[in-house]
Amino acid sequence: MTVLATLEVARAKNADGEEVPALKTPLSVEGLKFREQLESDLKLLPADLRTKISVFVERYKKARPKATDAEIVAPFISMAYTLSPVPRACRSRNYERFARRSARRARFCAARARILQTFEFCGNLNDYVRIYLQTSDNKLRNSSKQMVSDLLDYLHTKPQVYYTEKIKTETQKAGSKKTTLQKYENRSRERRFYIVPEMLAPNGNINFLNIGDDYYAIVPPDTDLSSSEARRAFLQYVFDPLVLSNSKDILGFRPNIKTLLDERRKTNPNVSPDVYLAVSRSLVAAADARQLENEKVRIATAQARINIQTKKTDEEKRAVSAELEKFKQAAADETALQLSEAYESGAVLAFYFADQLKGLEDSGFDVASSMRDMILSLDTTKETNRLEQSAEARKRAAANRTTTTV
Repeated sequence: MTVLATLEVARAKNADGEEVPALKTPLSVEGLKFREQLESDLKLLPADLRTKISVFVERYKKARPKATDAEIVAPFISMAYTLSPVPRACRSRNYERFARRSARRARFCAARARILQTFEFCGNLNDYVRIYLQTSDNKLRNSSKQMVSDLLDYLHTKPQVYYTEKIKTETQKAGSKKTTLQKYENRSRERRFYIVPEMLAPNGNINFLNIGDDYYAIVPPDTDLSSSEARRAFLQYVFDPLVLSNSKDILGFRPNIKTLLDERRKTNPNVSPDVYLAVSRSLVAAADARQLENEKVRIATAQARINIQTKKTDEEKRAVSAELEKFKQAAADETALQLSEAYESGAVLAFYFADQLKGLEDSGFDVASSMRDMILSLDTTKETNRLEQSAEARKRAAANRTTTTV
C-alpha cells in the first residue's frame, strides 16, 4: 500500500501544461474511492518531495516507452514485498540495503520513507489499514473460501502447510580436532498462502509472488477469486511441495523434458529451461483447466437431468441430451485451448497431466498419493505432437470465444 501510494503522488504535465497524475492505472470502483481519499489526504505533501517522486516516475517511464501504466506498476508491487514492514513509528529503516543494488531504488525507498513520516500519511495510516481489512472481509473472504474448496475437493487433497526436509549437520567429535560426526535431522518449515487485497492494484491484474515458503496473490478488491488467476497461484502453492517430494523420480525424465522445452524455446525464448518448473506449471495448468471443465459439465448434466424429467416426448428428451453433448464438446474444446496456451508457454506436460487428472476425477484418490505413479507413467514421446493433435479443438474453442465476446 505504501509503495503504490508513493507512486500515486507523482505528477506530470499534459499537452496543455496542466498538472495531472503521472500514472493513470485503471482501478476498481473501491480503488477509485481510495485513490480520491488518498489524493485529498496528501494535498499538503511537501512540494520538494512530490517533485522528487515525479522526476523518478518520469525517468522510469521514459526508460520503458512501450510499457503501459499497469506494467509500470507491476514490478513495484513485487518490490514492496522485499521491503521490511512499516514500523509503528512510520519510518522505513532498512531501505539502505537496496542502495547497494540500485541507486534509483534507494532513492525511491527514501521518498517512501519521507511520505511515511509525514503527518498527512502517518496520521491516516490506521484508517487506510482498516479500509483494506474491511475490503478483505466483505469482498474477498467468501470467494476465497469457494476457490479453495472447489480446487481441493477436485484434487481430493489438503495443502501441505508444513514441509519437512532432512538436513545434514556436522559436529566435532569430543576430544578430537580432526574427526567430525555427521548426522541427519528433520527440519520443518511452515508454508503459507496469502490473498492480499490491494486498492491501488490495476483493475483486472493479479500479481503472484513466491518468496521462500510464502505465496502471495495480490488482487484488486473486487476480484472474484473463484474464476481468476488467483486459482493458479493457489494451485502452485499446492503442487510445489509435491513436485519437490518427487524430484528424484522427475530427475530420470529430465533429458526428455528438456528436449520438449528446447523445442518450445525455439518459438518462445521466454520459456524457462527449468525442468522442475515445467512440471509444476504443467500440473497447475492441467488442474485449473480440468477442474473448470469438470464443474461445468457436472452442473450442466444435473440441469439436463432435471430438464429431461419435465419433457413428455422422446424427441424432446433427445433434444435435451443433444444439447448437453454439444455443451460437453464445447467445454472439452475450451480445455484443449487452455492447455495449448499453457503448452506454448512452457507447460509442456499440461496435456499429459490433464489426462491423468481426468482418470482420477471420479476415483476419489488423493492427488498427492497418486503423484509418483503419474510421474513414473510419463512417456514424453507422446507429448511432442500435442498441439497438432488438438488443432481442431482449438479452432472450435477460439471461434466460441469470439462468438461469446461479440
